[in-house]
This record gives sequence, structure tokens and C-alpha cells, in this order.
Amino acid sequence: MMRDLLTELGEQSQGGAGGFVLSVDYEPVPVNKNLILVKDPLHINCNEKKILTKIYQNIADEEKTIYHPERDNFEKAYLVYMKELCLLSPLPLVYDEKLSLEELLKCAHVLIEHSTGSFAEDIWHYIKVMSDLLSTKVFVFVNLKCYMSTEELDLLYQQCSYEQKSLLLIESHDTPPHPDEKKYIVDSDGCMIYY
Repeated sequence: MMRDLLTELGEQSQGGAGGFVLSVDYEPVPVNKNLILVKDPLHINCNEKKILTKIYQNIADEEKTIYHPERDNFEKAYLVYMKELCLLSPLPLVYDEKLSLEELLKCAHVLIEHSTGSFAEDIWHYIKVMSDLLSTKVFVFVNLKCYMSTEELDLLYQQCSYEQKSLLLIESHDTPPHPDEKKYIVDSDGCMIYY
């Protein structure tokens, strides 16, 4: 049952079909634009392609609003340097004469600096990055409680509550109840029990 549930939710979070419905004020919203499914909380990555793409777009949009003479100087130096590099080969070579800022940022490997905090801080950092950049509303973690102490969970729940982030924890086994949780058990027949 858990495997089927996670497979369907994973496909739906990537834009595929499925039976899960997210709504705001009783109006359905797209799952793939509002929900992130984290199957392996030990290997979260704030430098996923969709995050970096959004960062590069944001920087490029901001850069367009301000004239930077450094940009002109860079483009001129780039053309001279590329011409010299291509002359080092006996073959007739061509190259892009105009690099977009997004391409330049990608070539420079511009990344979000990795947090050196605790596991709980890394989880919170990931939630903040995804919600700030991609406007993600719901974060679904699989077996997160296996990796966190009660104190770490308390802190994460407080931060999510304060910042109005929604968490859904899908656990493979029953765990002690927590006062900040609404707990459901799904049995092998798909019946949902609330307590």
C-alpha cells in the first residue's frame, strides 16, 4: 500500500496523473506546482536543476533592470579570448558569440552554498529554499521521523507553523503521537483511521 501510494504521489508531483487532490479554499490546485515529495531526506539537495534554473532566471531578470558596464567589458573580453583559443586549433572552429546570463551562471557553477548545520537545520533550509524560490506549499517527507529526535521535530514543527509551511510525514511504521500532529493510519485495505 505504501509503495503504491508513494509511486502515485511521486508521479503526480512530477506532473503525471493521479488521484491526489490539493485545494485552497476548496478550489483544486496543481499538485506538481505546490507539492514536493522527498523520498530520501538524508540526501536532500538545494542545488537541484529546477532550483538553479529559477535562481538563474531571477538573477537575469534583476540584471536586465540595471546597466552594468562590467557586462559589456566581459562580453568584449570573452570574444577576444574565444577567438584566440579557437586559433590554437588547426581546425576551423566556431563558438557562441553571445552568452546569456543564465548560460554564464551555469558555466561558472553558481550554486547555493551547502549548509554546515545539523540535519534538522538542513531540512529547514531546504524547505525555505523551495518555498521562497518555487512557492512550494506542501512538503511531503518519507520516514523523516526515523532520522530526527523529538527535540528536532519540535523545532521543525515550530518553524513550519510560524512560516505557514505544510508538512505531511509518511512513515512506514507507527510512531509515538506528537501534540502538533494530526495522525492517520492507512491499513492494507486502504482504510484510513484517524486518532
